[in-house]
Amino acid sequence: MIESHLEKVSKAQNIKVTNGLLQNKLAPITISDAQDINPFVALRWRWRICRVSDKIFDITQEGLFYTCGEYVGD
Repeated sequence: MIESHLEKVSKAQNIKVTNGLLQNKLAPITISDAQDINPFVALRWRWRICRVSDKIFDITQEGLFYTCGEYVGD
């Protein structure tokens, strides 16, 4: 099921899916925008905008959900 949602979003946004993540380096996304696009894949965007600091981060390198590593645990 999640794969079909990923495929739909990938085609609509014209971005690739690698290792189960939407590769959106040129267009980092907020949780709100991700949910508006498709709530089923809101946690499948690689490049995100921190909900606390508005910092852009790569979820494969740091962070949790839509919070960058600097604020995880606060």
